[in-house]
Amino acid sequence: MSCNGALCTGTNSAGCGCATPPPMAATRRTLLRRMALVGLGAHLARGIAPAHAAEPPAATESGEPQVAPVIAFTRAVFWTGAAGFPNLLLYPSGLALTGVETPTSSIPNWQAVQVLESNAVTSAIGELGRRGFFRIRRLSSSVDLWDQPAIYLEARSGKNPPRAAFRYGRALNADGERLGRCAAFLDDFVKGLPGGEAYSPPGYEFTCTFAGTYENPPIGSEFAVKWVWREIDPLALYRAGHTEIRLPTRALPRLREIGPAYSETLALQRGYYYRIRWRPLYPHE
Repeated sequence: MSCNGALCTGTNSAGCGCATPPPMAATRRTLLRRMALVGLGAHLARGIAPAHAAEPPAATESGEPQVAPVIAFTRAVFWTGAAGFPNLLLYPSGLALTGVETPTSSIPNWQAVQVLESNAVTSAIGELGRRGFFRIRRLSSSVDLWDQPAIYLEARSGKNPPRAAFRYGRALNADGERLGRCAAFLDDFVKGLPGGEAYSPPGYEFTCTFAGTYENPPIGSEFAVKWVWREIDPLALYRAGHTEIRLPTRALPRLREIGPAYSETLALQRGYYYRIRWRPLYPHE
């Protein structure tokens, strides 16, 4: 998949330009189940996980490709967590991206920081190990589904596969406490990073699901954004069967009109409702 300064999509599963919408979206009850404990962890992971790309990843200053981050960390309250703001992406090269949600900005305050100490990344991974992250086996969290703090942490040590852990609400066992100690360390790690330039993503990932029709609208339809895009219309690509859509940097002003990055927005176009979400691409994508 290649952006080439224009729209970029994944595989066309429909194989044609058919405008028939996908099946009806889940009911409110099903949606709430999806956004329960396990579902929230999936939302957080999707906010951090890279989009697939056929293009080589961005290069580091040494000319080497930028590989996936060795630490991906998010700490958030329930609804923010469902939207997926990463607090930290730390790469083997020493590049660190931090995201801070601000009420007045439609995208997080991303800062690109080059960690100066050559052993900073290794030390951070080692500290997570000392705090028990790689010994986590089974997490137990509180079951209250509303407005509880969430932690998602993914880390990789050496050539081992990455490990991921998620906690929602209060820690109820030793593994939950280990994850809390790791999150506290990463909070301090982010605060101690030197200032850097604002991150300028190479493009934006756009995801979409069918939500209903004008005759059978979804809950919240009265707040739907009317979709009037002309030059760039990712919804048309979605109806044609494209499951992965990437937008060029010039799409940012229109994306800001529909809602903040990572947040789900309900949109209406030609009698059909869609749930849409967008986020910046990361350095290795």
